[in-house]
Amino acid sequence: MRKPSFTRFSKVRSVAHVGRVAARRLYRQYRASCQKPILDDWARLAEGLRSDLRNAAPSSIGRLLALKRPPFFFRAEGSRDWVLRMSTQGSAVEREATSVLHHQFRFFGKDFDLRSARDDSEYAPLDWNIDFFSSYRWEADRVAAPGGPGAHGADIRVAWELNRFHHFPLLGQAYWLALNGKTPGLDAECFAREFQNECLDWIAKNPARCGVNWACAMEVAIRAVNWIIGFHFFRLSPSISAEFWTRYLTGILDHGNFIWENLENDQLFLTNHYLADLVGLFYIGINFPELADSRKWHEYALAELMRESAVQVDRDGVQYEGSLNYHRFSTELFCSLLALCRISNVPVPPSFERRVEKMIDFVRSYTKPDGNAPMIGDFDESRLHYFSEYGSWSPTDHRYLLGIGGHLFGRSDFMEAAGPRIEEARWLAGGNLS
Repeated sequence: MRKPSFTRFSKVRSVAHVGRVAARRLYRQYRASCQKPILDDWARLAEGLRSDLRNAAPSSIGRLLALKRPPFFFRAEGSRDWVLRMSTQGSAVEREATSVLHHQFRFFGKDFDLRSARDDSEYAPLDWNIDFFSSYRWEADRVAAPGGPGAHGADIRVAWELNRFHHFPLLGQAYWLALNGKTPGLDAECFAREFQNECLDWIAKNPARCGVNWACAMEVAIRAVNWIIGFHFFRLSPSISAEFWTRYLTGILDHGNFIWENLENDQLFLTNHYLADLVGLFYIGINFPELADSRKWHEYALAELMRESAVQVDRDGVQYEGSLNYHRFSTELFCSLLALCRISNVPVPPSFERRVEKMIDFVRSYTKPDGNAPMIGDFDESRLHYFSEYGSWSPTDHRYLLGIGGHLFGRSDFMEAAGPRIEEARWLAGGNLS
C-alpha cells in the first residue's frame, strides 16, 4: 500500500488552511492556559441555551415525540416488520442484550463484569470515568483539554469504549423483539428503562466539557450517533417520561455544541478523527431540527465531508493514513453518511459516491479468502455503530462494509464477498436489501 508523500499533501492543503491551523492552535493553547475562566463562560452560555430549551420544552418535546420525524433508517412505528427480518439473529440479540442489562460488557477481547451489589431489578450506576484494565479513574469535575489525558499507565481508550454507547442499538433491537413477543419471559420495557437510566446516569456524572469523556470531539460524536440511534428505537416507549426527553435533548445540544467548538481540524494533515466529528455533527443536525443550530451544523458538516473525502481518499479509493483499519473506519463513516443522506433526500455529488464505491472495492480487494484483512498500519478497532455482532465482531473482519456497499451501489459482487456479514447493511437499508 503506497504511503502518500508530503508533496501530495501540500498540493491539497492550501496556504489558507495552514493559516487556519496556526490560528486554531494558538487559540486552543490560550484556552488551555485559562481553563477556569473559559469554563465559567461556557457554563453561562450553556445555561442560557438550556434555559431556552426548557422554556420551549412543551412544543419541543411534542415535536420530538411526534410521529412525523425526519426520516431515519428505521421507525419505531414499524417495529413489528423489523422483528420478522431479525428472526435469524434474535437469540444472539437477546443473549447479548441481557448481558448488557446486567452490566456485563466485552471490550478489546476481554469480558468486564461491572455489576455492583444490588437487586437485579434496580439500576446500578456505572463508573464512566475508569480504565477497567488499570483501575485508574479520571476526575469527572476537571476541565479536559481536547486530546485527552494519558498518564499513570492508564489507557484512555478503555474508558472511552464504554462511553461510546455502542450497546444502545443492541438494547433497541432487544426491545423491539420483546415488544413483539419474540423473547418470552422478558419485559420489553426493561430495555427502555436501561436506556433512560444510562443516559441520566451519564449526564449527571459527566458535566459538559469536564472529564475524560469530553476530551476528544470524535468520542463525543460517536456517542451522539449512538444516543440518536437509541432515540429512534425507544421514542415511543411508555416507560420513558417527557421530562427525560427534555434532559436527553439538552444532552444532545451539549454534544453538538462541543463538537462544533472542538472540531479536530487544527493539524496540517487531518485524519479520520475529523471525519467522525463531522459525521456526528451531521447526525445531530439532520435528526433534531428543533435545535437552533441544526441547519448550520449539518450543512457545514456535509460540505466539509465532501471536501475531505477528496483530500483524504485518493482517486484509487485508498484512505491516506496508511492503515487498513483507518481505511475501514473512514469507509464506515462515509457509508453511514451516504445512507443517511439518501434516506433524508439530501443530495451529494456523484464524485463522492464514486469515491466511496472505490473505497469498498479496495476492501473487497484486500479481504483474504478466509474473510479477514491483512495487518497493515495501525491496528485500530474504532466503529461508528454496531447493528450486529456487538461484543463478538473481529477487527480483522471488514466484510460488513461489503454488505453495506452491496446495498448502496447495487453491487452483487460486494454482496457475494460479504458472505453472512449483511446485517449492518439490512439496518442501513431500512430493511430492504437491493
